[in-house]
Amino acid sequence: MNDHTKPLSHADGETPSPSLPNKWAMLKQDIAKGLADAAAGRVHPFNAPRIAEQGRKRLAARNA
Repeated sequence: MNDHTKPLSHADGETPSPSLPNKWAMLKQDIAKGLADAAAGRVHPFNAPRIAEQGRKRLAARNA
């Protein structure tokens, strides 16, 4: 087996990570999905203050 196709193993007994070719395929799918979302207008500029405000509202609603 080549090093680049050998599944990664974990000393703590976790399930091995996907092989490198599978990781590349998953990354390509994620990129394609992101580009499709952008083309369809489902992507907005990153707005940290808005995200923080939404988080505060959700936390307040959950604690109410």
